[in-house]
Parts: sequence; structure tokens; C-alpha cells
Amino acid sequence: MIVIALQVTDRYVAMVLMCVAIWIVGQAMVNIGVVVGVFPVLGVPMPFVSAGGSSMIMCLTAAGLVVGLMRSQPQIKQSRQSA
Repeated sequence: MIVIALQVTDRYVAMVLMCVAIWIVGQAMVNIGVVVGVFPVLGVPMPFVSAGGSSMIMCLTAAGLVVGLMRSQPQIKQSRQSA
């Protein structure tokens, strides 16, 4: 996702891709830090793994948004057809 965000010419799409990537990776790093004992217990669920309501819905919505934005990019369509 980050590699594609750096290659995309549309700045809006690049910004959305980077923000979603940072959000999901940051949430995972905080959760891992809590499990390891580096951070105090914060109650941040693991993205795409923890059973729950609103966090799972938001992560899946963000993933759908990312897939939709990546499909709309002509660079990605062109590289998929040539492969």
C-alpha cells in the first residue's frame, strides 16, 4: 500500500493510502507494545484480528476504500494487464 502510494500521481489518493497504512500499522504497533509490556493497557484492538464491533467495521471499510482507490488508478490497471 505504501509503495503504491509513492507511485500514484494523484495526491489525494496517495494521501488516503498513506493515512490508512499509518493508521493500521500504528494500531497494530500499539497493540503489540501492550502485549509485550512496553505500553500500559490501552484497549486498542488488533486490526483485522480482534473480534469486535466498531473497530472491525472501520478497518474493513478502510480496506474497501483502499482497494477501490487502487483499482481506479490507471497505472495499476496497466501493470495488471501487462503481467
